Amino acid sequence: MFEPSGVIQQVFRAIARICGAHAQILLRSTPPCRMRNRSFLESLSSFAAALRTKVTFPSLQQPVSKIPIPMPAAEKTKKVGGNWKALQKTIAPSRSSKPYDRLKVKKTLATEADKKASLLAFAEDNDISPEDLAKAYGAEAVSKKSKGSTLTSSKNTKIGRYVAIDCEMVGVGPDGTQSTLARVSVVNFHGNEVLDLFVLPKEKVTDYRTFVSGITPAMLKAENGALPFESVQQRVADILQDRILIGHAVHHDLAALLLKHPRSRIRDTSLYPLYRQLSKGKTPSLKRLAKELLGIEIQNVESNDSGRGHSSVEDAKATMSLYRREKEGFEKEFGGLKGARKAKE
Repeated sequence: MFEPSGVIQQVFRAIARICGAHAQILLRSTPPCRMRNRSFLESLSSFAAALRTKVTFPSLQQPVSKIPIPMPAAEKTKKVGGNWKALQKTIAPSRSSKPYDRLKVKKTLATEADKKASLLAFAEDNDISPEDLAKAYGAEAVSKKSKGSTLTSSKNTKIGRYVAIDCEMVGVGPDGTQSTLARVSVVNFHGNEVLDLFVLPKEKVTDYRTFVSGITPAMLKAENGALPFESVQQRVADILQDRILIGHAVHHDLAALLLKHPRSRIRDTSLYPLYRQLSKGKTPSLKRLAKELLGIEIQNVESNDSGRGHSSVEDAKATMSLYRREKEGFEKEFGGLKGARKAKE
């Protein structure tokens, strides 16, 4: 055996004092349920006491002697493990917040079978004969590529239960940034025009926004059929009464008309979760939805009869077409009890 120098002895004794002090503190604070750790700390405390007395090392020729460290009895270990398992059963898993309970939407767009089921349900609700349904949604009509056959599903001009709306605005005020209603269009479930009116402006129009709105000065003149705002507002209100309203960001249209509509009777294509997936959760543009889901181009010079950028009739037809293809999904998401509950909030 050989004895280390005085400096090394002092270092080891300092370490021993620190270890022993920490071991004693932990021993006092260790609960009985953590007995395994307590036994280890007792061993550490004993080992530190031995180091404080004298530090010696065996020579290389001698076998290494080991300081015995008492281990917890098997019975204690088993008891501790059993107690811990019993304790775990009594601890309820905690959550930082209540999970958001919302209707799960389908991962993919509706299949042809889903669309047929929706059409059959609609026909039954509205007393449409199978013959008329076959004429409106037969294979020939589906296979046509023209814009009209895509946005208009039938020649039925009855208003019916479902209507889609779209408005066009013009700019007023010094810089033309304030908006006022210039045109409002309403179509029925089949995409046929129910109403298309131009509005006499109450203020001087400083920006017709023709490139975007498709509105020209001549359209807003009384001699060309434009009507006072109050008259247009009343006619639209009469149509919307007790009907399901479809629109794209429809709150803007209602605000322009100074009208309200029950939330339970609104189907907004800009809020439908399945459509929002196309824009990674953001609000999708009507133009993008029409192109990607309907295969048509809207809101450009070539796409409408006016030869200008926008047509509220065309936009209303596209909006209704988007609703028709996912009618069942819209009703699950916004209709029924869920929609009624939202309306009360």
